[in-house]
Amino acid sequence: MTGGLTITTVNLSAPDPLALATFYEQLLDWQITVAEDHWVLMRDPRGGVGLAFQWEEHYTRPVWPARPDAQDGQLVRIDGWLQNRRSSGKIHFLQVRDGSGVIQAVMSKAAVGEEMFRQADHLGQETALSVVGTVRADARAPGGYEIDAISIDVHSPSVDYPITPKEHGVDYLLDRRHLWIRSPRQQAILRVRHEVINAIRDYFNSRDFVLCDTPIFTPAACERTTTLFPVQYFEDTTAYLTQSGQLYNEANAMALGRVYCFGPTFRAEKSKTRRHLTEFWMVEPEMAYADLNDVIVLAEGLVAEVVGRVLDKRRQELKVLERDTTKLGSVLLR
Repeated sequence: MTGGLTITTVNLSAPDPLALATFYEQLLDWQITVAEDHWVLMRDPRGGVGLAFQWEEHYTRPVWPARPDAQDGQLVRIDGWLQNRRSSGKIHFLQVRDGSGVIQAVMSKAAVGEEMFRQADHLGQETALSVVGTVRADARAPGGYEIDAISIDVHSPSVDYPITPKEHGVDYLLDRRHLWIRSPRQQAILRVRHEVINAIRDYFNSRDFVLCDTPIFTPAACERTTTLFPVQYFEDTTAYLTQSGQLYNEANAMALGRVYCFGPTFRAEKSKTRRHLTEFWMVEPEMAYADLNDVIVLAEGLVAEVVGRVLDKRRQELKVLERDTTKLGSVLLR
């Protein structure tokens, strides 16, 4: 007992899970400053008690146990959001999403105590929380691992989250787009898009193309003048949102030989379709001393490269999106 506060001591070389959880919970209430060489300065805001000691973290943070470097029995901390929760008697099953994936944390009343178990019993969907526990290999789990939780810390409880597991209409979801992107399908779309963009850049960069970013504001039309988006440019000038970087990169190609631009493009075309050209991203390569056959080879190679990268890196996301990968695979065989 120090200054009216009980300090739990823990053997870091062979920590007892329950004692470790208690020690961890105490640290959350303290004002902690980490200096060089792992020296930690701690002050208890309730009593002004100060401690200074050398500390080596007893858990890995952050970590996603489904990654290849995860080890059975490793003590970890997951910072994320509660995607779903179910209970069975004296056990809670918490589906925790941390941005890299979802893992199930199994919390038993015997491991965390009555109070913490009761707290977890009322957590709402998308509650922001941290879970500390040990990794346990389980072939039945989606990622091959689960976490045996020994402690949770609720950062921000969620009440009446509007996007529940039931079906919702597209208009309802679009009005809540900032929350809809937390769903598995929307995450899969963004990860596939990320892979496509990386593949496109890598394809041109590996063939000695130079990325030349072209202006978003342009003084004139590159395509049809009827599809320009006008923008008031200060008091007496009108600029336009770019339709293409082609005119700029034709000049760049005369200096650098092989160039490309890749960025947002705008077309003022009214449309009520779900996919339209009002705003999109476009890649535009330009080559000096190239003929039609060179262009065909470059374009076919780009498509095959992008498809191959997505199949190699994002097959799980394609499965979430229910895409027929056999059709994509045929692109690589041509």
